[in-house]
This record gives sequence, C-alpha cells and structure tokens, in this order.
Amino acid sequence: MADKIETIDELREALAAALKAGNFNVHYEVRHVHKKFDLAASISNLEIHNAICAVLRSGDKPEVVFILGGGQVLGQIHVLADGDLTIEDELWKVAGDASVLHGGKVWLTPAPSSAYGFGILEAFRMPPGYYGPNDWPLIERFGVECGKFQQSRERVAA
Repeated sequence: MADKIETIDELREALAAALKAGNFNVHYEVRHVHKKFDLAASISNLEIHNAICAVLRSGDKPEVVFILGGGQVLGQIHVLADGDLTIEDELWKVAGDASVLHGGKVWLTPAPSSAYGFGILEAFRMPPGYYGPNDWPLIERFGVECGKFQQSRERVAA
C-alpha cells in the first residue's frame, strides 16, 4: 500500500500519476479522493478540491470536446497537443455528429474568438475520458478553450 499522503504537493503528484495512468477522471470528487488515497487528516476537503482542479487544468489534454451554445456536448475527438494531427484535420468527425443532430449535412469552419450564440461550437481541451451530453459544467470548469467553430447547413433548392 502507498504511503500516507501528508502534503498538498504529494496529493497533486499522486493525482497527476493516477490521471496519467487512467485511474482518475473529471467525474471524481473529493469523496472519491478520500476513498482512493490514504490522506493525512490535516488535508482539508477544500485543499483536496483545489488540488483536483489544479491537476485537471494542467498537463496533457488529448481530448477536444465541442459544446453547443446552449451547453450540450456535441462530440469529442482525440488530438494530441503535440501530435501530427490538428483539430481541423479531425473536424470531420464532429461535423458528422452535428449532421446527425440536425438531420442534414453540416460543415464546421473556424469562427472568430468573439463569436457566440446560435450555431457556434466552443472547443475545449480536456484530460482523457468520455464526456457525455450533460458534462458541459465539468468541461467549462476544467477545460482549456482551444477554439470556436461555426456550423453551416447546406441549402437544397426545391
């Protein structure tokens, strides 16, 4: 069994190692950390909460999650920040999800950072894991915004 965690720095290191190993994700809360790690009683719940936030907002974020203006998660793609592919290279996957949602072909194009509202998708880099349709509060809390994209539908003449 691992040694007792006595300091916040030790807790951050343990959380980062667990995240990298795939044993920790954004859905975990303070109670999960109490169950998973042997913590000293001197570490408060607020300190644990802050350590979780610090670890999840730093480090590698290979998932890019797209949120509609109203807060629904539309899709996600796996793009390493220092990898060979860019977000634009994999955007076709999210466009496919948008096409299914809207019932017709949808294109996604980069939008200015000031864009907001109907038809705008916000992209956030997140730690590894699956993000469901209602996970937008976690994504807005822990994610790092990495772009905005505008949806456009094809027009079919009658």
